[in-house]
Amino acid sequence: MIFATRNNKILQELFRNIRRDQGEYVLKGQAVENQRALWDKTLEFRFLLQMSFSNSNRLPQETIRYAFCNSGEVVNEAYSDLIDSTKKTLDSVA
Repeated sequence: MIFATRNNKILQELFRNIRRDQGEYVLKGQAVENQRALWDKTLEFRFLLQMSFSNSNRLPQETIRYAFCNSGEVVNEAYSDLIDSTKKTLDSVA
């Protein structure tokens, strides 16, 4: 009889601990879901930026760009518009 009473007390203590820790497990699960969502968004954002950076790397470098933009006013204006558009895009992302 003493053994059964002791086992019941141990079981009751275990169930109390499980109920108490259940809230912590729920919070941990929600934190993991939030981290996963943040990771997914970060990865998606990186892919979007990668396309922009790849395209920008194909633009003429400084010495060639200078000669290219000085070849005509239309080219210089288009290049300036491109730079302004890129700055606006980066500002909207940040």
